[in-house]
Amino acid sequence: MKSKTRILWMQLHSYVACFFFPLALLYLLTGLVYMLGYEGEETELLHEPFVLDSKDWPSSEAELKKLLEPLIAERGLGPFPPDFYNEEGKWLSWYGYKRAITLLPTENAGEYELEVIKHSFWKQLLLIHKSYAGPLFWVFSFSFGLSLLFSHVSGLVIALSSNKFRRSSLISLGAGALLFALLFIFAS
Repeated sequence: MKSKTRILWMQLHSYVACFFFPLALLYLLTGLVYMLGYEGEETELLHEPFVLDSKDWPSSEAELKKLLEPLIAERGLGPFPPDFYNEEGKWLSWYGYKRAITLLPTENAGEYELEVIKHSFWKQLLLIHKSYAGPLFWVFSFSFGLSLLFSHVSGLVIALSSNKFRRSSLISLGAGALLFALLFIFAS
């Protein structure tokens, strides 16, 4: 590889690595701590009954949200988080990385528990890691994934283009691929 091309690859690799370093550090720390079993805390801001006759049940998520918004707003707990999840017959939830608003059915027909939960700082970081932080963080995280691919491919290109490192690079590549294959096959 010519010297100018090689320097360009090295520059691109280093600029991309520096740009995404804060997100890489977040993924590293939250991933390690999560693997050790710590998920962060949640603070319950609201837990109260909510009665709604089944014949009045809204036909869409938007109508239900419109019904609940005044209740949430008068308690100063709005706006609603961006994402919506409907676990049929179990709960309805609007969630984001800062808080969640959940409607849980009770044993009595037409009665629900309305719950608003605030996530701790660590839980917010973990939810960013899990891509529950909205579309802007999703795009940033997806770009980070592409940058990891770019960084590894550029590192491989640089290593394989150098006569001095080619043999040891191929051995390392083979060892990593073999270990991955063995873990994939034999790990439970």
